[in-house]
Amino acid sequence: MELITILLSTLLAIVSPVGFVVDQVAENAIRAQLISVDELEVRVDNAPTLQFLQGKVEHIRVAGRGIVPVENLRIAAFEVETDTVDFDFERLRRGEVKLDAPFQAGIRLEMSEADINQFLASPAVGERLNNLRFNLFSERRSRQAQRYRLQNPQVHLIGNNRLQIQVDITDVVSAEDLAVVVETGFLIAGGSRLQLVNPTVTVDDSPAPSQLVQQIIEGINDGFNLQTLEPSGVTTRILELTVGESAVNLALFARVEPAAIEGD
Repeated sequence: MELITILLSTLLAIVSPVGFVVDQVAENAIRAQLISVDELEVRVDNAPTLQFLQGKVEHIRVAGRGIVPVENLRIAAFEVETDTVDFDFERLRRGEVKLDAPFQAGIRLEMSEADINQFLASPAVGERLNNLRFNLFSERRSRQAQRYRLQNPQVHLIGNNRLQIQVDITDVVSAEDLAVVVETGFLIAGGSRLQLVNPTVTVDDSPAPSQLVQQIIEGINDGFNLQTLEPSGVTTRILELTVGESAVNLALFARVEPAAIEGD
C-alpha cells in the first residue's frame, strides 16, 4: 500500500502553474519519497495535453531496482504499470490527490532471501508476530498463549516453490526457547489467501505433535489474507508467486477505490 500511495502522490509533481512537466520530474518526485533507490525509471503518458488538463493520465510505468520504500524493506526489482488514472485536476493543483475513478495497476516485484530476512527482523514484523501468537492457541487457552512469544523469524528459500521458516517460541515465564522449523510448499487460494502445502514441522529437531502443526498452519493461513484490506477500499489479488533458490517473485493486481485516499 505504501508503494501505491507513493505513486499516486507523484501526480502532485507532474503539475506546474502552466500545465504539466515530464518524466524526469515525476522520477525525482518518487525518489524524494523513497528512503533509497539504486535505479529508477518513470514514464508518464499524458497525451493529449487537453486530456491531462481534464484530469486523466493514460499510463504510468515505474521500474526500479534496489528500492527501499519504508524502513527495513528492500525490494530488489519493482515494476508497476497503471491503467488510466482519472483524478480531480483542480484538487491536484491545490496539493490534494482525489480520484474520480478507481486506481488500477499491475505490479511485479522481486525480493532476495537476504532482503526478506532483513524485513522479518524489523520492529513492524515483530509487533505482528506478537499478535499472531494468540492465533496459535484456542480461546480456552488464551491465558497460556500469553506466555509465548514468536521471535527471530528467518526464511530459507529452497526453490521449486518451497521454503523453510525458522522461528523461536519463547516461554516468557520459564525463559525457555523452542526452535521451530517449518518446511512447506504453498498455494494462493482465490488470489488472496496463503495456504501451506505438505508442511513439516520440527521442534528442537524433533517432529512436532500434530496438534501443534495444525495450530501453526491455521495461524499462518489466518494471518495472511489480503481480503482484510477490502473494507478500506483496497483490493489486491496475487496473480503469480514463485519461490526460487535465491529470490521470491510476485505479480499482483491492485485496485484502490477513490474513498480509500479521501482526506490524504
